[in-house]
Amino acid sequence: MTKGIYRIASLFSGCGGADKGFLGGFEFLGHEYEPLPFEVVWANDIDEFACIVYWANLGKHMKCGDITRINFDKLARSLNKIDVVLGGFPCQEFSLMGPRRGLKSPRGQLYRYMRKAIRCLRPKLFLAENVPGIEHPPSTLNAIVKGLKGKIQPRYNIKIYRMNTADYGIPQIRKRILIVGIRCDLPDTFKPPEITNISPGAPQEDKPKWVTARVALESLWNPSGGDNHEVKDQDKLTKATIYISPKHKRDRRLNPDLPSTTIRAEHHGHVQVHYNTLSNGSLRRLTVRECARIQGFPDTFAFPVSTTQAYKQIGNAIAPVLAHHWAASTRDWLNSLD
Repeated sequence: MTKGIYRIASLFSGCGGADKGFLGGFEFLGHEYEPLPFEVVWANDIDEFACIVYWANLGKHMKCGDITRINFDKLARSLNKIDVVLGGFPCQEFSLMGPRRGLKSPRGQLYRYMRKAIRCLRPKLFLAENVPGIEHPPSTLNAIVKGLKGKIQPRYNIKIYRMNTADYGIPQIRKRILIVGIRCDLPDTFKPPEITNISPGAPQEDKPKWVTARVALESLWNPSGGDNHEVKDQDKLTKATIYISPKHKRDRRLNPDLPSTTIRAEHHGHVQVHYNTLSNGSLRRLTVRECARIQGFPDTFAFPVSTTQAYKQIGNAIAPVLAHHWAASTRDWLNSLD
């Protein structure tokens, strides 16, 4: 039973993958993801193209600008009550495929602004998503957790969860870290969502197997390459040269019987190649819509930006379907408080 509408402040929101998941009320690959009792009352990102996509799909409460210039004390007074803070603070400096400058770079320090938001907004719970590379070395994650706990009230009990999006019905192998903080004056009884899908080799048979690339993409395929134009953004794709080598990880052709490999934000040479071939026998890269499906976006979610920017926004996003599962657990915990 829902006991009210819970208010969210969203930081480093990107194009809105996490926010869409928390709101719910969408369909993905034949499954209905119920509306959830959340309202995103404020969101922020510095990327103007992310903001354009967010505005088109989720509303004008997105404030486009530099988070380091936000007065969070003033923001707290204007927003009044906030129940949840979401924040996928930038992961590029921690990614094993990125520059690996970590906490030494200005971008690697941006998690501190999430701490400022938490201190001022005093949410009951916060969730922060990042890449597994944040644990390498372990001192990096330890420093971030210590920073999020802080020495200033309110204090938070923090737990770390490790997940794979494929375990939640998303046709992509994408491992992520989720940092969950519960305010210390509240019961630390939050329960993470149970996985919904299991790997092909898993011994148990009580859950369906991982969703494959074929299940996700086959309905969009047309050997001509023109594809199904009834689906938004299915006509957008990069024409960059395809280069597949067993010695390099530049381009990867999908295995139709497995989930996709991780969708990346930088598309130059890194957009997955379709498992099918065109009528002339040649390969083609995935379209924007195909990448969005692999990332757990509903087909109604539009990307009214260039093809290059659309790939970037999808690759940077938190998968909406994954966020929905965690949002349902958050709802259950908030409902239990009264």
